[in-house]
This record gives sequence, structure tokens and C-alpha cells, in this order.
Amino acid sequence: MKRASAASAGAPRAGAEVFAPGYLLSAKTPAELSKRLAAAFAALKAIEQADHERLPAGLENVASALLDPAVLRSKSAELRLLGACCLVEVLRIYAPSPPYAAQQLEAALEAVIAALRALATRDGEEESFERACHVLESLATVRSCVIVVEMAQEGAGSPGGDALLVSLFDTLLASVQ
Repeated sequence: MKRASAASAGAPRAGAEVFAPGYLLSAKTPAELSKRLAAAFAALKAIEQADHERLPAGLENVASALLDPAVLRSKSAELRLLGACCLVEVLRIYAPSPPYAAQQLEAALEAVIAALRALATRDGEEESFERACHVLESLATVRSCVIVVEMAQEGAGSPGGDALLVSLFDTLLASVQ
């Protein structure tokens, strides 16, 4: 998959509006939030992993908005799955140092693990299954799942590291059955 050049990251480009403050969370309806999350996902996929100084201005706006309860705890499985797709892209872009504090990282990883459950249920919704596969592929390729192991080993200021690790393995094992 071809990614946009990091050297052009500062130049305006299609999709740059997703990095504007409040872009995601100013959506008035779940359908509008879904469209905005899809646009953010597309924009995030186009960003190369780069030095933090060369990342697009406003990327932190998206990273922060993804942790909002409107995304993480939405009643819509589609919104939560799109949010998880965006989260794994943020983790990829910022690897190896996630842009979140320990409790925020735990919330992000809980959302990512929950998205993986769509692999086990495969309820006939092909797009949802493909998004869940993207989350799994990103975790495997970028090795973001190592963060869960590190949180469990070190405590990382978060008592939920062990629970996250167990949840991750339970979810992965359930998806292969």
C-alpha cells in the first residue's frame, strides 16, 4: 500500500480538514460521524510513519478525538469499529511511542480489542469484517500488540494491563475457533 510522502506532510492536501480542531466531534448525527471517521481513516492510512516533527499539523486533534466517548462508547458498532481502525493507524504513525498517557492508551487498546471481536462473530456484514481484519493486520504488522504485553509486565501506571492481555488473547482465540 502506497503512503503519502512525509516530506509533503506540511502541504495542504485532500483530507486535510480531518486534522482541524473539532472536526470529528462536531458531527451532529451518527451518520455524519461515520462519514467523518471514514475520512479520518483514509487520511491516516495515507500518512507515513515519520519523525514526529514531520507529522501533519493537527494530527494530535484526531488522536485525541478518537478517545472521546462518542467514538469509544458509541451505541453503533460501525462507529466503534471505524474508531478502532483510526486508532491502529494512530498507533502505527506514532510507533514506537503512542501519543497517549497510560489510562488513555488503555482505553484505546480496549477499543481495539473490542473491534477484534467482529472477527469471531462475522455477522454477515462484510465491511465490518474487513475493518476488523484491518485492525488485526495492523496489530500484527506494526506489532502494536506488544504495548499490551509491556503494560502487563511493567504496570505502566495502569492496573488494567493484565486484564487487557487476557482480553486480547481471549478475543484472538475466540476468533480462530
